[in-house]
Amino acid sequence: MKTGFIIKELRLIGKSVENASIVFKKGVNIITGPSNVGKSYIFQCFNYMFGGSKPPKPIKESRNYDFIYLELIDSTNTTYTLLSDLKGGNFKLYNSSIDKIKETDEFEILDRKHSPYNEQTVSAFLLKLNNLTGKKIRTNQKGKTRPISYRDIVKFSMVNESKITTEESLIVSHYTKATEESNVLKLIVTGNDDSTIIESLSKNQIANRKGKLEILKEFINDNTKDLKTFKIEPSLMLNETNSLIKKLTENHSNLQNKFNEIETERVKTLVILHKKQSRKRIIEELYKRTDLLKSHYYSDVSRLKSTIETSVLLNEENHSTNGNCPLCNGEIEEKCSIADINKIIDSCSREIQKIESLIQELLESEKILKEEFKDISIEVSDLENIINKYTLEIDKGVGLEMGLIIEQINRQNEKKSIALGALYKFEQLEKFKAEKEKLENSIPNSKETFEHISTASLTPLSKAIKSVLKGYNYPNLTDVSYSEEQNDFVISGEDRNLSGKGYRAIIYSAFIVALQELLIQKEYSIGVPIIDSPLVTYRKPENVDEITISDDLAMDFYRYITTQSELHQVIVIENEEPPTDVKDKVNHIKFSRKNGFIPTK
Repeated sequence: MKTGFIIKELRLIGKSVENASIVFKKGVNIITGPSNVGKSYIFQCFNYMFGGSKPPKPIKESRNYDFIYLELIDSTNTTYTLLSDLKGGNFKLYNSSIDKIKETDEFEILDRKHSPYNEQTVSAFLLKLNNLTGKKIRTNQKGKTRPISYRDIVKFSMVNESKITTEESLIVSHYTKATEESNVLKLIVTGNDDSTIIESLSKNQIANRKGKLEILKEFINDNTKDLKTFKIEPSLMLNETNSLIKKLTENHSNLQNKFNEIETERVKTLVILHKKQSRKRIIEELYKRTDLLKSHYYSDVSRLKSTIETSVLLNEENHSTNGNCPLCNGEIEEKCSIADINKIIDSCSREIQKIESLIQELLESEKILKEEFKDISIEVSDLENIINKYTLEIDKGVGLEMGLIIEQINRQNEKKSIALGALYKFEQLEKFKAEKEKLENSIPNSKETFEHISTASLTPLSKAIKSVLKGYNYPNLTDVSYSEEQNDFVISGEDRNLSGKGYRAIIYSAFIVALQELLIQKEYSIGVPIIDSPLVTYRKPENVDEITISDDLAMDFYRYITTQSELHQVIVIENEEPPTDVKDKVNHIKFSRKNGFIPTK
């Protein structure tokens, strides 16, 4: 199986009721039993799970069931389970069999209604399994198209009991849908969809496109004139400019490195200079303080010397006879002891010696500070000269070169912008030309003709139907052809709708089977063929005038799908059992009134 899927199980689940389940196998599956055992309900369940909008009829036996499961196995042997309620809700899609589903399992929500803009629909999922994603069909004579839905396909893979005996066309359900339904069949038979069709334009649309075409022609002429002004081809100009910018950028990068090195050295020198300048200021401050201290020392010595001189004058031997102070001529009331005066004189003399010693030390320190100040001033001057040199190199040397390179890069970037603008114009010109060609091709010169199904194009299907009918041992079979007038098949020279009820049913089954056999070797498929009541008139007719098929033809139908057809899976719903010679080759699911599809209490 190159593509498609087979059906593994259909199951109904409800509260407080036994599950209703039917398991299918590869090959032929035949469901038989009398009326009212759930056979038609099974078909309705299939149709519902394949995206039908109407739930199965709420028969009495199904009222206690809430959910319906359908387990599928695709061509890669991957198992999927579709879950839906029985009220028309959306689907849950599980990547596992029914029995392995757990409440905690992840699932996808698939919308029941098809939408070409939504990939999360059951239609999109089934189309993908059949490798029909993205296919389109034409829907009218003007060439309007739409994406197919799986519901377009289902009518060619499934047929129910009421439809199988129809006298209406097998392909067209209503004249208003003739174009799209016949194109669905064309897609199935030939594999050719209508994606490439361009819808015919109205007069206003044609006028609009012609107007756009004139504008495009003006754009093309204007751009062509502008581009002729370039002496050098823009792409060559762009390459040359990019090359120069690359070289200039490399030079700028090298100068930037040099700039960074100089700046680094300048910063290091500045750090040293700041330290030296700080030390110089400290020395200047120390020198000021030394000078101030020296002044204090001299003042103290002068004061002490005055004290000594006064003490000498106050010596008893030097007193004036009138008893007055020799300095101020004030009266001296008490006489000073010579010993006390001498102590003062000695103390002051010693203090003077100490201060003079400190002054000498201070002078030595001042001398050292002066020398250090002189040296550090020279160092500061040298450092300032070095920094000025670095600054000059940055501003007038490397910096100036970098500035010149930046100017050159800017000029080249301007040229690059011009070249890019020209290239953009070239690209626009090509787009305009392509759009012009597209518009010219989209304006029709004559009435459009579209591919459609015909007697010739459906010859392969006609031959396949004939082969199947031959396998059924259909009586008096000569040929099968397609009638374009009737949108239906002609069997042995007679329109199908003129055949009896039983023959119409058996021909419809052959149509379904033949379509499936045509697709066996193709890269796409349409789903499992499900045929309800192909032998509808095999049982005794109520109307004695009704044309029935023979017992042999009915049984040969079973024999053909069992032994001659190569279908991967086919499901037949019938009242009558298959012949005993093929029972061991089919999955025969036999219902009775006591044991139908839905268990009885």
